[in-house]
Amino acid sequence: MNDFSRILCPLDFSSASRNSLKTAEHLALKLSAELYVVNVVDPVPSIVAKALPRLGKTSSTSKGEANREPESQKDSRYLQEVIDEIRKKLDSEVEKTIGNAEKVNTIVTDGDPATAITKVARDEGIDMVVIGTRGEDESKSTLMGSVTEKVVRLSPIPVLTVRDGSENKNQEIS
Repeated sequence: MNDFSRILCPLDFSSASRNSLKTAEHLALKLSAELYVVNVVDPVPSIVAKALPRLGKTSSTSKGEANREPESQKDSRYLQEVIDEIRKKLDSEVEKTIGNAEKVNTIVTDGDPATAITKVARDEGIDMVVIGTRGEDESKSTLMGSVTEKVVRLSPIPVLTVRDGSENKNQEIS
């Protein structure tokens, strides 16, 4: 049997991911495992933002010259601001959902969600991923969300999928 000492739970603030967080916390307590919670910021919105005209893109100097910040620095600074905001929201959501945020390792990263989740699992030495079957942006008509399905395919470690609405089934785990 595997030693599940580190459990990772992706949280995208959907009801399915909150249910999976409750299950992950329950498993972590039963197995005396460390719990890691990750949120992945998809960088696509920043690409879309680049296509739109930017307000405040230039500022005037006293000599009337344009003082421009390189776009890559702006994008990097913007992404860091987004990550900082998401980190606050993630810590708050963990506290609200399971109540002991100080015992949880929270991680915010960017990239393709499924790829980033499996990378965090590898980098942190995770033994199991607990993930909701549908995320925030996925249709209720699908059996399993595309991110979840990709994590299951990419992950070299066990992945437990949790259906939305399974919050009361945690007591059945022994």
